[in-house]
Amino acid sequence: MLKTFHQLDRDGVYIGSFEVENFIESIDETPPHCTDISPPTLTDGQQARFVAGTWEVEPKPVYAAVMQPYEEAAAVVRTRRNMLLSESDYTQLPDVNVDRASWGAYRDKLRDISSQDGFPFSVVWPEKPE
Repeated sequence: MLKTFHQLDRDGVYIGSFEVENFIESIDETPPHCTDISPPTLTDGQQARFVAGTWEVEPKPVYAAVMQPYEEAAAVVRTRRNMLLSESDYTQLPDVNVDRASWGAYRDKLRDISSQDGFPFSVVWPEKPE
């Protein structure tokens, strides 16, 4: 039997649906954080929360629409920053013939990237020393 389940986050907010093939009601259990009761139809700006066996429709929090892209953009910038720091680690070794002060200043600017105005959407990357 094909069975549809509706997945909930830890607060009971609907996050998606999936189907399970060969589900046997008498043997199989409902997966954790799921229900088989269909959620209501939602419009933009609404979310459904499953509370005590029933669905409640409520406004979607504003920060959910704003924070996710910010966090994703910040993660991309920090990943690039960490890669550039890793690539320049060798410049701080005592037996490497480079201008350690210039490379140190470059690495400091990389570490401070998240304090720039406009972070993470508008970032000015420092120039690598020669």
